Amino acid sequence: MEHKPFEEPNQELFETQSKFLIDSGMMDAYEYCLKSLCNANLPKEHVFDFLAQKIEKFEVKFKENQERLQKIEEYKQKLREEEEWIKKLEE
Repeated sequence: MEHKPFEEPNQELFETQSKFLIDSGMMDAYEYCLKSLCNANLPKEHVFDFLAQKIEKFEVKFKENQERLQKIEEYKQKLREEEEWIKKLEE
């Protein structure tokens, strides 16, 4: 997509793309890589190899976090169902 100077950006497209990057974890991965690179003070190994390792670590952590959040949501749903069941019994 060509961007012309001084053209008003498409706000809806920008929001859709931003939401995708945030929801997929890409923004967090990007920030994690930048912080890791800064903390390593330009590692002696090849920078791309260093960042690839960091992205792999981040991916594992991200997936674990997503699974944990899913379990929490499932637990909350079960609690809501039990609370509704108890309310019905009390009536």
